[in-house]
Amino acid sequence: MMRIAGFLANSARNNRSLCPPRRAFTLVLAVSVLLSAASPLLTLEKARAARDSSEGQLPTLELRVDPRNHARVFCNGVKLLVSIGGFFEFYERSLTGGRKRILSGPWGGSLRENSPGTHSLIGNDPASGAEYTIVFRQTDARTIEFLMTFKTPSRPSNLDIDIVKLSSDFFKGGTLDASPAALNDAKGVPVEPRSLAARMLLAGKNQVLVRGSLCDVEIEEMTDMNSMYAADGRNIPWDKFRSIIIGAEYSNLSPGKHYSFKYSIRCLPPSLTEMTQEARVSSRQTVEFNEWSFFSIPPKEESAKEGFYQLQKDDHIYGSPSGTAEAVLAKEIAKLTSMHLDVKPPGLAAPGRGLIIERIPAGARPDMPPEGFEIVVSPDKVIVRGADERGCLYGVYALLGRLEQKAGAWEINSGLIKDWPDLSLRGGCLEILSPVIRDVGVMKRYLDAFSRARSNVVIFLHTPQQIRSWRRDVDDGNWTKKQMAEIARYARSLHMDVWGGVGSGFNRAEFLEMDIHQGSNFYNPFIEKNYQFLFSLYEEILKTYEPATLLISHDEIQGLSVYAAESGKTTAEILAMDIRQIHDWLNRRNVRTAMWGDMLLDHDRWEAEVGSANSQNLFFRSGATHLALQQIPMDVLILDWHYDEKKSYDSIGHFRRNGFRVVGVPWHEPKVARNMAGSVKHSGGQGIIAADWGFWRTMSPAATTLYAPLCGWSVQCRIGDGNSDVVAFAKTVRDPVYAGNSLKQIPVSLHESSNRPIRDLSGGNNKALFGVGPVLDLRGFQPGKQILGGILFDVLPDDGGRRNNSVVVSNTGSYLTGEPKEKTLFTGNEAVRQIAFLHTSFVEEPNARVRKLGWYLVEYDDGGLEAVDLLENWNITDIRSSEGLRHNDWTFLRSPEVLIGAKQVWTGSSASGVPLNLQLFVWTNPYPGKRINSIKLIAADEPEGTKLALLGLTFLHE
Repeated sequence: MMRIAGFLANSARNNRSLCPPRRAFTLVLAVSVLLSAASPLLTLEKARAARDSSEGQLPTLELRVDPRNHARVFCNGVKLLVSIGGFFEFYERSLTGGRKRILSGPWGGSLRENSPGTHSLIGNDPASGAEYTIVFRQTDARTIEFLMTFKTPSRPSNLDIDIVKLSSDFFKGGTLDASPAALNDAKGVPVEPRSLAARMLLAGKNQVLVRGSLCDVEIEEMTDMNSMYAADGRNIPWDKFRSIIIGAEYSNLSPGKHYSFKYSIRCLPPSLTEMTQEARVSSRQTVEFNEWSFFSIPPKEESAKEGFYQLQKDDHIYGSPSGTAEAVLAKEIAKLTSMHLDVKPPGLAAPGRGLIIERIPAGARPDMPPEGFEIVVSPDKVIVRGADERGCLYGVYALLGRLEQKAGAWEINSGLIKDWPDLSLRGGCLEILSPVIRDVGVMKRYLDAFSRARSNVVIFLHTPQQIRSWRRDVDDGNWTKKQMAEIARYARSLHMDVWGGVGSGFNRAEFLEMDIHQGSNFYNPFIEKNYQFLFSLYEEILKTYEPATLLISHDEIQGLSVYAAESGKTTAEILAMDIRQIHDWLNRRNVRTAMWGDMLLDHDRWEAEVGSANSQNLFFRSGATHLALQQIPMDVLILDWHYDEKKSYDSIGHFRRNGFRVVGVPWHEPKVARNMAGSVKHSGGQGIIAADWGFWRTMSPAATTLYAPLCGWSVQCRIGDGNSDVVAFAKTVRDPVYAGNSLKQIPVSLHESSNRPIRDLSGGNNKALFGVGPVLDLRGFQPGKQILGGILFDVLPDDGGRRNNSVVVSNTGSYLTGEPKEKTLFTGNEAVRQIAFLHTSFVEEPNARVRKLGWYLVEYDDGGLEAVDLLENWNITDIRSSEGLRHNDWTFLRSPEVLIGAKQVWTGSSASGVPLNLQLFVWTNPYPGKRINSIKLIAADEPEGTKLALLGLTFLHE
């Protein structure tokens, strides 16, 4: 369900334009990217003077073009233009002003390198008759030419082009000049992003000058058509770069005609003053976040009383010694307060004191719905009463959220609260990808996070390839059957229902066991052997999970029309026939069938209103499959997934009106989760389940949202500021070593190994931490002894940038350049339990996927070596916290600096206002009995242009 190709097929621009339609035209244009010293028409006298006086100081540019990262331009190793010619779209406009895509591109075309520095990209679309050729050419160190030629579609069309996207890091706060000028022109790029509705900065221009901190950029249309616009893309859902967009739009193109497009983009020395840059510098240590404050949501009933219960170290918990609620309460109180409370049977409760967990007998409290709870707090005792086991557990979660530290004591305010769920089903659907971190402990803590958000169901969704490997008893790096069975038992210990799931998309080349037509991702439903193989996969899932419900997917089905043409049946009849056959097989085994709902929603009726409606979506070539809704069994549970923010999702009501039980499925956006939960409640649906696509490849806590189950519990949920769901998720899943440390801490001096200052305050000669000067320096960070994330570090002074106080290694440097590939951090003879590193990195092209950037190499006194891998986005990340900076195959962008394998302990900004971060990484020594002789920092060969920096090192002893 919702693979990224399908998502982009549905919503590349989401039928939305950046600017209003333009006038008809006949033109010949070309696109050239020129970062040269030629005098531009729009530059101010100050800019001209600055250019003339600093001719030799213009930055060196590098054009890079490849199929994965497309075309972009770097300035001294920093990505300045994040995209050139990254998108175009031919489209039609409806009578109501809507936008219907005819063809979008260009990166589905064929890319080739014609000669060094010259690339061409060629594509065509037989269905529309459109053709295109794009040429990227770097002509010298400061000039890049970019030429686009098109043959238009065979019907009248309009064209939208992204000319260039500027990194907002280096242009936010910069002023704008444009020609022809207009009274409503924006005077600059705002520091804070504009809203989606107010995104337009300029329109109807043939020249635009944007001032920045690395350089000023001027864009000129070569044919004087006044077609250019500028837009703030930082709140545009489809701009994954969060960039400043310079584009062009043309209306009423003649069918089947040829056009060429040309613009020039020039770079001048930066005109942002140092004073302006300094004003943006910020610095702060990351405040310790109490994740229980996130999970504690306002109850439906509450009454306060005077007083409070004060927790004492000799208190006891009274309840079931084997109960999950009791175990969780004891464990979490110990983590929060360092008090270790015993769990005793309720009959041993001392009069007048203690924390008591009671299970309400069935039928004894008609006012208490299933999973509901009440908490009664007095100065003498705390009582948690649950309607059932889930109610007791959720009551404990609510209690932990109310535990506060005041004047050194831990207290719970007196009073009564009652709460219960609005929706009966709440949970998460985990895409079980091949994990980059295959750690059962991480997966269990993942489930802890969803349980604390009051989830009662989890779906483990596998690919067919994974289940086939299970059948063959092959460990191919994916989660094993044994691991997943253990994880499923743990989920059930948290009183979560466990569902199994398997994708229905099959690759013809990979599955020779099945009959699959060319151009389809769905097995031939008229061939019996296909079901024999499919059911063998289902059997494997049923044996492993013993689920009461199986998700059979059936989303984004491609090429079903091929089978319809062969059989004489409609695609709706074929889909219904297939679902009935699977349903009957599962029903005989007492397993309920669940499926995704997109192929049951008519694209023409629902796409604009809710999105993700793929019946009659031409991209999938599967016809009117929504008509199958009247032919499939009524007890099939439909998972209705939508990822774009809408005020409501009436497709849920549509399925309910047709007699089906339905669950809403958002992905990673909190507001989508909130609005969808409200729609489910309004329509009488059954629940809400958060999708998780991409977590096990990126380890990003932003790959899902805990707001889905929380808003399922209370549809009146409030979305907090600061991506608190991402932070709460990360803190819950992160190793407990980061929650607190009682070991003796000894900072280690880096004086002998330091080779870089962290700031560029001495006239720019040293270029600071990563060699790019004040645009990425740490002038906001104060050296010296300080506690960061609970660890004492001693960061050396840098004397205003004149002394080295950090260790930097690079895979493109050398000892001659002052940035070797490896550097010794410590030599001696120490026995340590843990080592804390205060570190960061600079990656020329950061990625959301986990990659090895380097490692710490620990050498013991017996000659043994231990490599501690530094994994991008796991235990280290790029120093820049900018959303949209990291290449992401998925669409989640929030809080990229929040990691699970490390802890963000400092945030700030550079002199150019670029948001920065530093990470604390704690490594537990697997051989604490051995003495350590040396520690080295080593950069990996790939990705090229990677630099690793260490600011602090601390040994932790028993």
